[in-house]
Amino acid sequence: MTGRPISRRVVIGGIVGTAAIAAGGIGVAALVERDSGSSADGGTARTRSGDSPVGAREREAIARVGERYLEVEPADADEARLATALRDAGVDPEHLDRPDGLRDAARADFRRDAVVLVDGWVISRSEARYAALVALQTR
Repeated sequence: MTGRPISRRVVIGGIVGTAAIAAGGIGVAALVERDSGSSADGGTARTRSGDSPVGAREREAIARVGERYLEVEPADADEARLATALRDAGVDPEHLDRPDGLRDAARADFRRDAVVLVDGWVISRSEARYAALVALQTR
């Protein structure tokens, strides 16, 4: 998938940027943090780890990020490989609509400098792999 770059750009660089991103949970994990209005009271039903269910709009945006990641890392275009990597990072790949552990995995990735640059975005390796798995399952 080629085309226009994803509009959000990284503006904070270096160590300060990485620290701010890790502390703030910016990235794909932040997309799943949004209120999807799926709980009985119209609010966000949070899971054990604090991650939220993913709605259709968020899933579409995440899939776009995943497609761009797969352009950068075509070797990761394998569902079984992605699922194993996510499981190893503490993310349940069987329930992509409730990505338990993604926020914690992303923070751990930033602490280890396990990040990737995707279309000008710095995102954690776990976020990128989660997005790629969503993209592959959306195709």
